Amino acid sequence: MTYGDLKNQIAMLLIGDNDLPKDEAKVLAGLKFAYIELADISTPLKWLTLNKDVSIMRQGPGSYWVRMPDMPLDTTDELDIDSELTPALARFMASNIAKEIQMKNYHRRLGSELLKKYDAKVREYILNQESKGAYADA
Repeated sequence: MTYGDLKNQIAMLLIGDNDLPKDEAKVLAGLKFAYIELADISTPLKWLTLNKDVSIMRQGPGSYWVRMPDMPLDTTDELDIDSELTPALARFMASNIAKEIQMKNYHRRLGSELLKKYDAKVREYILNQESKGAYADA
């Protein structure tokens, strides 16, 4: 999914509510904030790295780290996130923009439910990979 597609999804989620900010710097700041929130409660597989020379957010499985994703430069850039996480990302961003507490909580709850489903799949995958020695400390 491109950054432009994400912005369109968020705008759609916010119909009848606050608009997506027109200031691109604010939207990018919101994206970075949402990325950090996602990494705090989920393990995006695309963000796993063995390279400690990149911006690290936290420890991952085995000797892996969860890196900070690359930020898009324009609307045609592909997002640096697992495609299954883009709906949760859109919900988290919408929750930070929405006007009413009820709508903020609604988007946050739906985003969190999506993360739980995704993380269950990731846990199963990582356990399977660990049994094969993929995440063994080097």
